[in-house]
Amino acid sequence: MRDKGIRTRERVLAGATEIFHRQGFSGTSIHDLIRVTGVKKGNLYHYFSSKEEMGLQVLSRARDDFFRFLENSLQGDRPSVQLANHFDSIIRYHESRNLVGGCIFGNTALEMSDRNDTYRDVIHSVFEEWRRRIRDVLKSAVRFGEVRKDLDPEAMARNIVATVEGGIMVARASRNPADLKACLAVLAGILGIDGETVTHGGKQTG
Repeated sequence: MRDKGIRTRERVLAGATEIFHRQGFSGTSIHDLIRVTGVKKGNLYHYFSSKEEMGLQVLSRARDDFFRFLENSLQGDRPSVQLANHFDSIIRYHESRNLVGGCIFGNTALEMSDRNDTYRDVIHSVFEEWRRRIRDVLKSAVRFGEVRKDLDPEAMARNIVATVEGGIMVARASRNPADLKACLAVLAGILGIDGETVTHGGKQTG
């Protein structure tokens, strides 16, 4: 594919990502995609064989972006700081979007998991990697004595992912980031990390 074709394909994917995020897969028509991307229908099908294939590429791209988000947000010189920074990064991301769209993975899980196994597999891989990364940080927190010794990192990691997803959904419905902050503050309290940083922002380094 030549440079112009690559740029066009990337522009289509960027536009499709935003509209799928806001409207969902079923709620987005080919006409919506043409309007958002500025690409004619014939050209859309030149780059993607179907709307389903385009949606899969959007999900795969979003997955890669989210894995980079995990890498960048789980930073700090102690496990508790890494978790606090991760929670704060989640809040700042959704505030930057004014809560519009919520979580593309949670949205698509609700919409497509019972209808398309390929989509479901991508979403499952996202949640599993997120859980694994959190679990590993929690294992370190137990080892360094930052959380109670009887904490089950595996179970707690699953609870964190589920609570964050639920908090995003509730905050999206209320259009109030305080609902997401409250969920994350409860998690911070259970873990014994700095809830003030989580709910009021401000990256920790130590």
